[in-house]
Amino acid sequence: MHSFPHSQRFQMTLASLFAYCGIVGSCVFSSTAAATDWNFSKQVALDTTFSDNINLSASDKESDVFASLTPGFVLQGNGRQLDVNLAYAPRLRYYLSESSNNRVDNNLQANATTRFYDDRLSVDFSASARQTFIDPFLARGDAANNTDNVQTTYSYAIAPLLRTSLGRYANAFLGLEQTGVFYSDQGADSYSYGANFELRSDQNYFGRLLWGVLADTERVDYDEGQNDFSSVSALLGYQLSRRLAVDLFAGYENNSYASANDTRGFLWGGGFSWIPTPRTSLRAEFGEHYFGTTSSIDFNHRRRRSVWSATYSRELTSARSQAGQTPVYNFETPFGDPTIPNVDQTQPVGVDNALPNADVFIADRFNAQYALELRRGVLTANARYVHRDFSGAGNDQSAVQLGVDYTHQLSGKLSGLAALNWRQTDQSGAVTSTDAERNEQVALRTGLRKNLSEHWNFDFLYQLQSGDDYTENRVTFGIAADW
Repeated sequence: MHSFPHSQRFQMTLASLFAYCGIVGSCVFSSTAAATDWNFSKQVALDTTFSDNINLSASDKESDVFASLTPGFVLQGNGRQLDVNLAYAPRLRYYLSESSNNRVDNNLQANATTRFYDDRLSVDFSASARQTFIDPFLARGDAANNTDNVQTTYSYAIAPLLRTSLGRYANAFLGLEQTGVFYSDQGADSYSYGANFELRSDQNYFGRLLWGVLADTERVDYDEGQNDFSSVSALLGYQLSRRLAVDLFAGYENNSYASANDTRGFLWGGGFSWIPTPRTSLRAEFGEHYFGTTSSIDFNHRRRRSVWSATYSRELTSARSQAGQTPVYNFETPFGDPTIPNVDQTQPVGVDNALPNADVFIADRFNAQYALELRRGVLTANARYVHRDFSGAGNDQSAVQLGVDYTHQLSGKLSGLAALNWRQTDQSGAVTSTDAERNEQVALRTGLRKNLSEHWNFDFLYQLQSGDDYTENRVTFGIAADW
């Protein structure tokens, strides 16, 4: 069901991916990479699930039994010249009654950085594959339900960066980036080519005075056209103390995309960075552009057993720019400790993605997370909100997601899970993709995991999904192994 699009540009993408693999391979087999610490984890899970409403129908409910086979692996490496975090797990689903819905869902998160010439040259690579709703305003259930509204979104980015110093006065950075976003079923596939340049003051010479010159350009190619973005700006700041720094910036941006309004003009703004303690940080910034005001806030606070984090941004963006912002798998715990993700677990399908087209819009995004480590368990809570403002009066879209998860170690070999999630989408105006203006769903999950041996586990899970006009109950039994 899910396949990559075939085109000449995709062949160019494969060439660039193989080129990067060659770079990584040269590092892997070099003497310097021999000192890299490698960890390779293999995982597999086999589940059987009963659903009493697999199609999420309001009146004509159909039950079904489906089996899921999820083989996967995690590769992690850390060294002087190479850092790698790679997790991949295809999920094969087989339906007893509706065999036409059998499919394979790919889930991938890859991050890699290679460094050369005493860190003067580095190459960053990232790739992801995840399930997303084709139309988030028709979001019902998850990837296992037969709603014909879920597809796989693929994205990648390759970004070399050159660093150099101009004597003892300044440091220069020149970066290139090539990205791609494409969809397995419906959507505007795209490729982008960008470059950026930064010239920043050297703190050893200028002390508390901060200055910089920044320039960037990007071209995004779609099948039916292209969007262009470019800007140049100057930065001036001052380190008031070890804990507080302020800065101002001004410049000009020249963009080209489908819009009823002007797409170029001057920009200006300012911000500050505050680090009152080693465990607390706050960065805030505001700006004025031709399309209106932008702003961003990034807050982090950590205590011995808890972590708070919150981010807010208002910016000009698109569906492709937001495609890879949320990782499929996390290689760190909320407390910042490295971890091996469980790739055999079902990944949630979010509703905060935009319709997969070439539209450019203003997005307000808010993400918050709280994690608390208890004596025998971990509690996490998260909130996500996005509001999109398209050109024209009343053309708005919004999505809200709230979730609470708790895992508890009941005994040495038995653990429990309880999770509650709520989501809502809302839309209005000419960009309306469906007749429904608002869509809500509540999902409750609870389960147990029994450790059978050093490598094998037995899982039981119950899930309830309830929407505006449907309810589904699921019971899942499965075994999982890792080695």
